[in-house]
Amino acid sequence: NGYGDNVEALKQKFGIDQGIIRNSDVKEIMDALRMHLAKDEEYQYLVGLSFPEEERQKKYFAEIAEKLRERYGKNKILYCHYHEDEFYRVGASSFIKELYEKHCLLDVVCDCSSYDTHRWCKYEAEGIHTVMESNKDRVLFVHVGEGHCQMCNVENDMYIDGEKVDVGYTVNQIISRLKKLEEVVHEG
Repeated sequence: NGYGDNVEALKQKFGIDQGIIRNSDVKEIMDALRMHLAKDEEYQYLVGLSFPEEERQKKYFAEIAEKLRERYGKNKILYCHYHEDEFYRVGASSFIKELYEKHCLLDVVCDCSSYDTHRWCKYEAEGIHTVMESNKDRVLFVHVGEGHCQMCNVENDMYIDGEKVDVGYTVNQIISRLKKLEEVVHEG
């Protein structure tokens, strides 16, 4: 399966071959294995959904997640309710940044003022901000709610006003953006 050499290296690094695993190493071992397995594909997730857990935004993004799940399967959509083990594990804050930065082809961000004050959105935003600096096409803002988040860029090609369009339109725009990004990934 191709993992043998890496597994042996992990065993050596963490002393597993001697039957000793320190509690402090468990998180690092799990992260290393998870990252290794994710490298089999260019991106582990097609879409990462980032939104505050307020009722209005939660409902809109739940509908987006469901429509994307029907098309791509839930394993390709980074949505907190599909992957609770990733979001709610010990030490998740540092891992979440990396998920959005390196493991999602497209990050879809809820543009609203409460985004900046939501605990988990802050971690997600760190990774998404890095993506914006290198490839703005991999980020799409969807306005749902009051105000705007600090990192929102309202350029037409990066922004959908979810207050003026239905979820179906938003999902179609996400799918269209994914197709363009996948073409670039396969060309490169």
